[in-house]
Amino acid sequence: MQQVQTYDAPSGLTVTTYYRRVTTSTLNSVACTTNSNCITVTVNNVTGGTVAADQTICSSGDPAAFTQSVASTGTGTLSYQWQ
Repeated sequence: MQQVQTYDAPSGLTVTTYYRRVTTSTLNSVACTTNSNCITVTVNNVTGGTVAADQTICSSGDPAAFTQSVASTGTGTLSYQWQ
């Protein structure tokens, strides 16, 4: 059993995970245990989608608007930045 009051959850979570702390107090060889509240680490599975498609233009030409061929996904509100 660990004697620390903090916990560093592992990186790389791919699913929403729940955590709680179990506290044990031992007095006169009698162990009493209780649980903390439960917290949720929510994983926002976001994907970038796919932008279509490569273009060839003449010098000083105007490329067609860039569009998506596969939509981006995410649990929250999506916003975009073109680079």
